[in-house]
Amino acid sequence: AELLDAYLPLIDHAMADQVSRLRHQTLATYDLLHHFDRHYTRLRSRNQVVLFSDLTHKLARELPLLGDDLLMEIYYRLDAQVTHLLLDEFQDTSLDQWRVLAPFAEEIRDHGPDPNASGRSFFCVGDVKQAIYGWRGGCAELFDEVEAAFPGASMPLSVSWRSSPVVLDAVNQVFGNLDRCAALDADAAAAARWQAGFDTHTSAKKNRTLPGHVRLVTSRPELADPADPSGVAVTDDASNGDDADPVDVITDAPHETFVAEQVRAIHEQDRARSIAVLVSTNKAVHGLIYALRKLGLTVSGEGGNPLTDCPAVNAVLSALTLADHPGHTAAAFHVANSPMGAVVGLNSTAPAAREAVALRIRRSLLSD
Repeated sequence: AELLDAYLPLIDHAMADQVSRLRHQTLATYDLLHHFDRHYTRLRSRNQVVLFSDLTHKLARELPLLGDDLLMEIYYRLDAQVTHLLLDEFQDTSLDQWRVLAPFAEEIRDHGPDPNASGRSFFCVGDVKQAIYGWRGGCAELFDEVEAAFPGASMPLSVSWRSSPVVLDAVNQVFGNLDRCAALDADAAAAARWQAGFDTHTSAKKNRTLPGHVRLVTSRPELADPADPSGVAVTDDASNGDDADPVDVITDAPHETFVAEQVRAIHEQDRARSIAVLVSTNKAVHGLIYALRKLGLTVSGEGGNPLTDCPAVNAVLSALTLADHPGHTAAAFHVANSPMGAVVGLNSTAPAAREAVALRIRRSLLSD
């Protein structure tokens, strides 16, 4: 205890020093973003540029400042009152979007909950299990706010007319036991809240011979990268100190290899069928395509991803980076370990090989 008392002033000093550094770092970050936003806004205004996100942002913050006559002004411009407000996929509604819509919902509520009596109705439907747009502002917790604003008017839709009993049994098994999931021990309170609001799903189609097959498979925990639970095997290597952009280097990953082997086993059962593989992040596409192609499977990345999400495009960009910066070892490694290596004749990342290939690419570009 005496030794601890002797070191307490030193510990307090070290903690105070770390807090002070963090404070200065936070203030500096705020100052940088504040200046960037001011100049960015000025440039956009000068060039008359408006983004789609600006509309929601401005409506959410400026409409409430117009006062009590806000709705009447909007009704006048719409040339009619909003009598029925229907919102689908409500779990993906953002806070800003709800700030715009809330005055309409509140006015409908104030005219009474019975649409037959008031001639107005508010209807929203959504599924919190499908809330996948949190990255762009979707806030499934708004369901609680709506239910509080419209007490007694909510109705669970736990009977499905779309899925077979086999599929719904799997849904109930997963979502109905989250409070028992060891992986969620750190979020036990959240799991308990979920469990309290989950309704067991049933199928309107009671015939259990309806087609449907569900199999839940996980790789062993030790196969996943603890720093990246998605198991993605794509790394950014810019350790050579060059100013050029970092490149994606795809390497083997045990988890993705496991997934690819599962897909190959399904493919071998029926080679005439197509197989769709869904991933949780765009970043995971790179490594999984790499693992599937390594097993000899024909695979393509689908969806609205940027062109640079394609490994072939990144290999070409790395070759161009190497031509411009022969010292860029990450680009050289990427080219040498991709099919582009055979195209440009690079099978080594040694300085002489990098410089020779970079010169050959530059001459080829100039001649064309």
